[in-house]
Amino acid sequence: MAEAEPGQGPSAEPRKAPTISISQVQNLLNSKDDTSRFTGLAVLKAVLDDSPKLREDQEIITQLWNSISPKFLDRLIRTGSKSSGTGKDTREMLNLAVSIIHTFTTLLPADEKQNPRLVQRIPSLMSAILCSSKETTQLTLQAMATITSFPAGGNEFMALDDITPLVEVAPAHPEALQILSFAWFNTMNGPEGPGQVRDKIDGTIRKLVSSFKGTDGVTLLEFLSFYLHYADPEAIPQNPQCFIGYLVRSLENDFDDESCTLVMDPNLLLKLRKSLSETMSVTIEYLRDRWDASVAGAMGLHPEARVGKATTGTGSHLTLAWDSANDSAGDDPMILAAVRALAIWLREDESSMLRKEASGLLDMFFDLYKSSGPTKNDFRSAVLVALEGMLEVARGKEAFFENDGWAILVKDLLDVFHRTSKESNESDAYRGINIVHTLIRIAEEEDTGTREAWMDTVTSVAAWSPPDVEQPSLVREFQFAVLQLCAVLLARASPGLRKRYLHSTSAIVGIVNQLRQHIGDNRILQEQLQDVQETLESLR
Repeated sequence: MAEAEPGQGPSAEPRKAPTISISQVQNLLNSKDDTSRFTGLAVLKAVLDDSPKLREDQEIITQLWNSISPKFLDRLIRTGSKSSGTGKDTREMLNLAVSIIHTFTTLLPADEKQNPRLVQRIPSLMSAILCSSKETTQLTLQAMATITSFPAGGNEFMALDDITPLVEVAPAHPEALQILSFAWFNTMNGPEGPGQVRDKIDGTIRKLVSSFKGTDGVTLLEFLSFYLHYADPEAIPQNPQCFIGYLVRSLENDFDDESCTLVMDPNLLLKLRKSLSETMSVTIEYLRDRWDASVAGAMGLHPEARVGKATTGTGSHLTLAWDSANDSAGDDPMILAAVRALAIWLREDESSMLRKEASGLLDMFFDLYKSSGPTKNDFRSAVLVALEGMLEVARGKEAFFENDGWAILVKDLLDVFHRTSKESNESDAYRGINIVHTLIRIAEEEDTGTREAWMDTVTSVAAWSPPDVEQPSLVREFQFAVLQLCAVLLARASPGLRKRYLHSTSAIVGIVNQLRQHIGDNRILQEQLQDVQETLESLR
């Protein structure tokens, strides 16, 4: 990279500031004088912001990072984080130090992100969270998320005695929960094992619950759902103080087992289960009526009765708002809560009658699925959970096809799958894995084998270009699951249909070989990929 020295030649633009060289920046950073160091950091930030080519040169980026004094960064953050430091200069110290760390967490190569020079900045970053502006807090959390996504960073984070600042900002900053997720999973998979971090995780969850009081709690519930699904059982508290968990375990216990101790009479638990089933049946009726009313308005009501306003002592409001076709049921948090509760019950309870009854809601469920999004109530995960139960009965499978369930799920699946070439969204990948499980189940239970319309999935996957970068293991697991779905579809297709897709089969085998280079020593993923490859090779 050519670097222009100050005052270099008459051809330079007359009003353009002279360009400083990398060596000059390093000299400032290596200086023993704090003023020169601070100037060096400020100049370095400007140079990196204005030099895209420099940002891509990992060798120079590493050299520049090694020229920065970690202790000086810590001192800047500490000075700017003091409660008495309300002046502009101290805030600039904090902002600059955080900005520099954030910049290098995005530019450094992966091995350098696990180096103590970066990892040991976590305590300082933690202390800066509550003392920063909104923008600086955002940068702080993003930097911590990147560092804790590696095992060394996770271990450093778990060694902290106090993470109260992170817990306090969690309701306003979802990145805080991402940091916890990275740190917990990296630590429980480490040499110390999940048992060593169980108490810390339990204590943090209790603090999070307190911090989220006064909010709808949806973000926290999604985080806990993800964590509990993937966490090692040993990392989950053995005796959680939550009554619903006790109920579920009690219903699964063998009441004749002498080792089973109950504080409630078994008959009372069975009555409770019956009452909950009846409640879910009423919930199904409510959802049906609510949905029909939101689509067409309540039957028998004059339009003016639905949209007219009533004036009371507390003001003017719409009458019978939930019966109005102008109100979207998908925006109603009560509907979201009802669908989530019903979905879990349909999956866990083995009542075929209730599952058959709930199958009449699949038109509503799939409409809500299609209308879900990042900025709206997200029903997608709940619908997938509900399908686990409803597909156990024949009526559920019929309703699935009647409402074009395959096409709706495949569209979402392929959207997520192709996005993984450019981005790594673990929540989307998690949903994608659940979609694959549902579709494989449908495909394997189809008596006549793979339908021709389903083979469009194989064609779309065969045209995918795998990203040549490291990605989170959950994203890789999702990609392999999609390949497994293709293998199942091809294996169950008729010989004639399969022959027409030989080129797609060969393309997917090529994708398998490309992905194999990125899975390292993960034995589970290796076995999963090997099974897919063997199946596809046998079909060619």
